[in-house]
Amino acid sequence: MQGLDLITKKRIQAKTRGRQANSKKTLRKANEENKDTMTTTDTKSSTSQHIMSHEIKTSSLQNAVELIDVFFKGNQRTAISSIERSVIGVEGGGIQEFISSRDINSDLLRAAADIKRAASQINVTIHALGILRALPYILQVDEKVEDVSLGAGNTGHAFDLTTTNRIAEFKFINWRGGAEAIRQNGIFKDFFNLESFKTEKKKCLYLLGVEHALKFFNGKRSLRSVLEKDEATRTRFLAKHGESFSLVRDYYHEHAESVQIIDLSQHMPELAQVEDVAEQTEL
Repeated sequence: MQGLDLITKKRIQAKTRGRQANSKKTLRKANEENKDTMTTTDTKSSTSQHIMSHEIKTSSLQNAVELIDVFFKGNQRTAISSIERSVIGVEGGGIQEFISSRDINSDLLRAAADIKRAASQINVTIHALGILRALPYILQVDEKVEDVSLGAGNTGHAFDLTTTNRIAEFKFINWRGGAEAIRQNGIFKDFFNLESFKTEKKKCLYLLGVEHALKFFNGKRSLRSVLEKDEATRTRFLAKHGESFSLVRDYYHEHAESVQIIDLSQHMPELAQVEDVAEQTEL
C-alpha cells in the first residue's frame, strides 16, 4: 500500500508541474500577444498622427491661398494699384483705420509667408521631377547616367546631369520677355559653366522655350552688368577670357557652337503653360 501511495504522489506531483509549466507558457504567450498588439497600436497611432499632421499642413496652405485670393479679389495687380492710389494723403493718425478697413492684418501676412515657404519647395520639386521626366527623351539607348543633381543650391555636383555622352544644365522657367535680369544672369552662368568645362562630351542647356533666351544671348546687354553680382563667376570668366568681350552677344557668337540650347517644352506641356513662381532658390 505504501508503494502505491508513493507512486500516486509522484504522479500527482508530475501533473502539478505540467500544469504549472503550461500555465507559464500560456502567460508568456499572452504577454507576447499583448506586446504585439501594443506595437501595432503604436504604429497605427504614429501613422495616424502623420496623416493628421499632413492634412493639417495641407488645410493650412489651402486656407492661406484662399485668404490671399479673397484679399486680392483674384487680381493682384489691380488690387495693389487700388491700394497705392487710396493710401495717398492718409495721415499717421488715420493709417491704422485705413489698414484695418482693408483687412491688412497679421493673418494675411502670415498666409503670404506660408505660401512663400511652400513656393520655394515647389521650385525644387519642379526642378527634380522635370529632370527625371526629361531623361526618357534625352538619353540614348546605351547612354548611362553617371551623376545627377536634383536638389537646390550648391549640392557638390558639377552639373545637373552627367552621363557617358553629355553634361547638361536645366532651367524650368517660363520666360516672359522684357527686363528679366535675374533669369538672364542665371542662364548665362549655366552656359558659361558648360562652355568652360573641358570635356569631349556634348554640352547641353535644356530650357522651356528658347526664343527669349536666344534673344538675350544675341542682345546688347553688357557682360559687366551680367557678372557684377556674381563674383565667383566673374573671376572665372575674366581668368579665361580677360577683357576680350564687352557684350553678351560678342561672347555668345564666339562660343555658340560649344553648347546646344535645347527646347524641352514640347515634351513637357504640363510645365510649358505654368507661370513660374519667383526663383528664390538658385537651381
